[in-house]
Amino acid sequence: MGQFVYVLEDRTTHLLKIGISVDPDFRRHQIDRAFGTDAALLGVLEVDNARRTERFIHGMLAPHRVVGEWFEVPDAQKGYLLAYFTDTAPQRRRPATAPQLVGAQHHPVAAKHAEQGGPILPDAVMPLTAAQKLIWLYIDRYPGEHSVHSLYAALGVTADRAFAALLASGALVQEQEPMGARVGRYRTVR
Repeated sequence: MGQFVYVLEDRTTHLLKIGISVDPDFRRHQIDRAFGTDAALLGVLEVDNARRTERFIHGMLAPHRVVGEWFEVPDAQKGYLLAYFTDTAPQRRRPATAPQLVGAQHHPVAAKHAEQGGPILPDAVMPLTAAQKLIWLYIDRYPGEHSVHSLYAALGVTADRAFAALLASGALVQEQEPMGARVGRYRTVR
């Protein structure tokens, strides 16, 4: 059974909660009851190691932390973040009430950002999987030497095929080819 990193938004305060769960919709109900919120499930991302992925996203959003896993994220950055949450979670407990998950192409903040400043992600990255987008974001933020193992350690996602897909899409450039145990050198293309 997979784990998911999810993004919830409190409809009253517009704070985002980034967390992990095997059933994000059920977790949304728990949070509504525990915190007295009216939260919407904005997106999910299925990954191999949800704890590491959650930690990475929390680190990126650290300047916007309000308390615990709750963040006050500016609209432009919220749209950028949601571009990575396009996977849908399998329906577990209540198939009839599964939420409509929102990705970059459907989220009003992302659409507004796209109108004002161009696409949130390069066009070449948009059709890729959520895990590949997460790897692209990580390399965009930390260009340089990376390997399948270092990305798994940092993000908790399997990157073996992601490099090939990102290179083929033109969204990633290999500056130095990996040789033996050495890592390759990569940078993103916008």
